[in-house]
Amino acid sequence: MDRSSPKMMPADAVSTIVIPEERLPRGRARNSGPGTVTSTPSRPTDLAEGTSMEETHEQRVNRELGELLNELRVALPGVQVLFGFLLTTPFQAGFARISEFERDVYFATLLSTAAATVLLVAPAAQHRLLFRKRDKEAMLLRFNRYAVMGLLFLGASLCGATLLVTSLLFALSAAVSTAVAVAVGIAGLWVVRPLMLRAATRPTGEGAPGPSA
Repeated sequence: MDRSSPKMMPADAVSTIVIPEERLPRGRARNSGPGTVTSTPSRPTDLAEGTSMEETHEQRVNRELGELLNELRVALPGVQVLFGFLLTTPFQAGFARISEFERDVYFATLLSTAAATVLLVAPAAQHRLLFRKRDKEAMLLRFNRYAVMGLLFLGASLCGATLLVTSLLFALSAAVSTAVAVAVGIAGLWVVRPLMLRAATRPTGEGAPGPSA
C-alpha cells in the first residue's frame, strides 16, 4: 500500500477541537461534545445593550442633585423676568393713579416674587459654599424643600401679577376670574397632577412603572 495516500477515518468518527473558554467571544456558543452546544455567560451589561449595572447610593444622590440644579435653572429665568418687571413698575408714569387694592396686590406680589427668588437661588449658593463638605444627601433633601416652596411662591406671584395687570385693563370681576383661572391651572399642573402620579406610581423594584404624565 502506498504510504503517501491519506488514511481514511471511519464515518462515525467526530473530530472535536476544544477551545479554551476564555478565548471565546462572550455570548458565543461552544461545542462541549457531539450534539451538545453550550453558551458562555455574558456580562450583565450585554443582556440589555445600553444599560449599566444598578447605580450605587452615592451615584443616585449625585444624579438627583444634578437633576434638581438643572430644574432650578429652568425656573429661575422666569422668576428673574417677573421680579425685574415688578421692580420697574413703580417708576412708570401711571403707577401713582392705581387704587389702594391694586397697590396692595402689587406689594404682595413683589414680596412673593422676592421669596421665590431667594428660595430658588439658595440651593446654588449653598452648594457652592459647602463645596467638598461630603454633605450631598442632606443638601439634596434640603434643596428639594427649597425648590418646592420656591415654586409655590412663584405660583402665587404669577397669580398676583395676572390680577394686577388685568385689573388695570378690565373690571375687577374679570380680573379676579382671570387670576382664579391661572391659579387653578398652576395648582392642577404643578401640584395635583404630580401628587396623583406619585400616589399611582409603584415603588422602585416592584414591577412596571406607573402611568406617565
